[in-house]
Amino acid sequence: MTILMGRKGFPCNSTETVTHNHTKNITQITSRADNIITALEVLRFLKTEMVKDDVVIID
Repeated sequence: MTILMGRKGFPCNSTETVTHNHTKNITQITSRADNIITALEVLRFLKTEMVKDDVVIID
């Protein structure tokens, strides 16, 4: 998804940040995101304090 969204000519202006479940400041990063795409084999990894209101989450 990061590769697709970062393509030259993609019809939006976005910044992609790739993290993993051991990223030290992951709550700080995810709490600023407008969209979060997860691909973890960890149930209920995202907690309420890790996301802001009206965020789009794709799991």
